[in-house]
Amino acid sequence: MRTTPSAINLLLVALAGLVLIINPVITLNFDEIFLHPKVLWTYAVLLPCTLLVLWEHRTSWSTLRGWPAATATALLCWMLSAALTHPQPGLNFWGASDRADGVLMHVIYALLLLSGLLAWQKEALRQNIIRGLQVTTLLLALSSLAQQLHLWLVPGAGSTQGVSASLAGGTLGNQGYMGGALALLLPLIVGHRFHSDRLTRCVTVITTWAVTGTDTRGVWLAALAGLACLWVWQRTQLTWKTWSAVSTGILLSVLTTLVLGNQSRFDDPALLGQGSGRALLWTSALDGIRAAPVFGGPPPALWNALAQRPPENVLAEMGESNLQSLEPLPRLAHQPPRYRIRRADGQGAIVTASINKVHNEYLDYALTYGVPAALLFLGLIGGCIGTGRRAATVVTAGVVAYAVYLLTWPEVIRFAPLAWFMMGIAASPLSTRKLSGKPASVRPAGPRSLLRPRPQCRV
Repeated sequence: MRTTPSAINLLLVALAGLVLIINPVITLNFDEIFLHPKVLWTYAVLLPCTLLVLWEHRTSWSTLRGWPAATATALLCWMLSAALTHPQPGLNFWGASDRADGVLMHVIYALLLLSGLLAWQKEALRQNIIRGLQVTTLLLALSSLAQQLHLWLVPGAGSTQGVSASLAGGTLGNQGYMGGALALLLPLIVGHRFHSDRLTRCVTVITTWAVTGTDTRGVWLAALAGLACLWVWQRTQLTWKTWSAVSTGILLSVLTTLVLGNQSRFDDPALLGQGSGRALLWTSALDGIRAAPVFGGPPPALWNALAQRPPENVLAEMGESNLQSLEPLPRLAHQPPRYRIRRADGQGAIVTASINKVHNEYLDYALTYGVPAALLFLGLIGGCIGTGRRAATVVTAGVVAYAVYLLTWPEVIRFAPLAWFMMGIAASPLSTRKLSGKPASVRPAGPRSLLRPRPQCRV
């Protein structure tokens, strides 16, 4: 069957659209701006494009008999089984209303993984794929930089100042999500050459600047892990000029914060060691996992686990101590725990434990779908890294960054489909064969590319 780039190009455009699309309305609900349009885009645009790629590569379906497809299928089956054991399986099928990341969304994730796996086996398509991912990275980085430089503000809550939680959030809304997406894609910029060395260094500066400016420790750690893997796997191809460009991007981010007065959460270095409330989430998740280790707890699993803990412990980990009184308020099964408190100064307040994701995706899989689901997901992402590190090093370094990112942040549909597509590339059977990195012999359709591979660089 003749290989054409049309289907994969449509999928790449759909992936870029997912991370860039927002609903520019004035509203107090972040979901109306960032989540709802991305959910609609995923089902109406991204899913058909994914199915088109799978259909175009139907003659290669025999290669799906290996471990990636088997592991992804086992994960989906276990998630479905866990959902069916819970009193309201529909909540697991769709996911939390402000997440929409249940079993149905994971079916799309798995299809994207398989589409990346199949498309990467076609040598004529590899440069199209890398090119599309690099363009997506640049557009994302520019949207984040525009917000950091006060040139563009995302509409929505507090529209005159940008969304308050997202000074560097750009089109993904939250700076942690923007940083996670850029950390995932950063190795594609650093490790793969554009049309010229000067252009490559320029885009590296922009992307590193954008990643650093997200002001998020988990993102910084993930980006560092991805770059460290890139240095280990490609140390002979990356020169001092490359790392100088990375350093320049970091410096420009620091200068932006100082000159423009962007508030950093870490102006006080002592704050770098604080857990941002994650200790409460992780401890509660572990309690919930111990209570239901096989199929997880009924949704919303984290809120249910929080509600089972002693209220004084929950409030203490939320920073509320020395209280005159504490009273847990009645809650329905789908509501977060709430507490009526009176502080030492006599001031009364209602405190809500509103976060419904563990901010460690491995623990979240175990809490929501059982420990076997967490082990299957860990095996899937670990297998992708082990398969792709020898040849698809640039993409696999991004997957490493994503794996580290998920230690402190949740998997969100705002860019998770992009990550699963890259996991499929890393898991491709041809990733174990050393690639030349030369342009494909079949010239891709469309205008002449501005992006060419780094000489003797493994993509």
